[in-house]
Amino acid sequence: MRRPAITQAMRAQVAERYGCRPGQTKEIACHYCGALIVISRLGRRTRFLDSRGRSRPELDHVEPLYWGGEHVVANLVPACLSCNRSKGPRRLAEMTP
Repeated sequence: MRRPAITQAMRAQVAERYGCRPGQTKEIACHYCGALIVISRLGRRTRFLDSRGRSRPELDHVEPLYWGGEHVVANLVPACLSCNRSKGPRRLAEMTP
């Protein structure tokens, strides 16, 4: 099964949910570990950046697609690269602290 793309429109909707309006940047925390993530909505693109300005944070499906989670904005949260990669297709209840 091919993973569906997270579109720019979806990224913008997630940014709005976290209070970042067009033309703004906003600091938020990784949904899992609290690491700094910067949302940038300057220009036409919505980007999720780490503290050094690199495009490393990702949007994660809280309920994994593998387990029937939906590919909708309500199921997406910002996560740092290491948290998203270590979580993989597991549900939150399956992750060890």
